[in-house]
Amino acid sequence: MPNIRDAGTLQEKQFLLVGFPGSGKTTQFQTLPGRKFLYVFDPNCLASLKGLDADYEIFCPEVMDLDLSVKSLKLKDGNIVGDKPSRAVEPKTYMNFERHFTEHFEKGFFKDYDVVGFDSFTMFADIVMDRVMHINKRLGKQPEQADWSAQIYTITNVFRCLWSTGGITFATGHLDPKQDETTT
Repeated sequence: MPNIRDAGTLQEKQFLLVGFPGSGKTTQFQTLPGRKFLYVFDPNCLASLKGLDADYEIFCPEVMDLDLSVKSLKLKDGNIVGDKPSRAVEPKTYMNFERHFTEHFEKGFFKDYDVVGFDSFTMFADIVMDRVMHINKRLGKQPEQADWSAQIYTITNVFRCLWSTGGITFATGHLDPKQDETTT
């Protein structure tokens, strides 16, 4: 099979498909030619991967950084005030992803793939922000400009690494965080 990088058939090598959950964004990943690898951040995409000839790794948060016992919250000076969360869970999903990504990038792992995907970019951005907010000790507060800047910088560096491999980069994004009444 010819290498897609040499084929010259695709002029655009970065794709971001944005749509509502369940609209077929993950299914479109299957239509790209060549060997595929997908980072899964949204567990809802797993049903679409059945029968797909692609390798993937799952990095979904096991514990959301929420404390459901908080009953009343108010905003004051841009910060959430009220009952304090009873626990502060350290978000480790991004750390696990970063370890995997760095090891594989340094070993040239991605050069064996024609397409590397992120499903979903929306969830990936949330995972990055969870980590930034934890590092900056701002859990329970609104993100500040420094938090947004750190998130953008981190995401940009990840994608710049991928783009340097010369392959196709594919990502999905959500317009709405909920697929239907029973799926979030």
